[in-house]
Amino acid sequence: QHIKLQLNLEEVPDIATLARLNKRDETRRQALAWAMQRADFSAPNSKTDRKLSEHLAQSAGAATSIDELLLIARLWMFQNKLLMRAERALLDKCRRAFIEGEKALFDTVCAAVPKEIRATWFKRLLEHHPDKKKNYTILEWLQEGPRKRSPKNVSDHFAKVEYLRQDLGVDRIELGITMERQRFYARSLQHRKPSRLLRLEEQRRTL
Repeated sequence: QHIKLQLNLEEVPDIATLARLNKRDETRRQALAWAMQRADFSAPNSKTDRKLSEHLAQSAGAATSIDELLLIARLWMFQNKLLMRAERALLDKCRRAFIEGEKALFDTVCAAVPKEIRATWFKRLLEHHPDKKKNYTILEWLQEGPRKRSPKNVSDHFAKVEYLRQDLGVDRIELGITMERQRFYARSLQHRKPSRLLRLEEQRRTL
């Protein structure tokens, strides 16, 4: 709006127009300095980078993807009136935070669910379901979504809940993981075949 008024333009210039107006390096630097001063923004530094990393580490436990962390990083920089870091630099920070966050979640799960119980659960999930066709596992039965409403299907749905509660005892374990993150891992498992589950490394399979 300021440029429109100063240059007596009919429309607000877009980014491409501004780029053409600021072809000289010195002009771009002056325009950037003016914009920063006008908007009360500043350039990021090592101190703000550390604060951003701390914020991402705190957010990683609930975030469901690196892209979500990237949005969180951008919002944090905007709210703290900082110029945006290059996309690659932000992505690197988000990847590190997400990987470290998953490792922390894995440690949390391991502390809540002993290795022996996890192994028992995994074995039970791969067992054959007695009322289903050959080679149809408990895992595949649990993965089935709700079907058309009928007494039989409703009964089957409650049977799954009872299996998880009575046979596996999952309702008696407090994982300390946000519901958003639990739903994220549940969705990633929903269509995964038992054979594929066997090939996953331990951390990914457990989560």
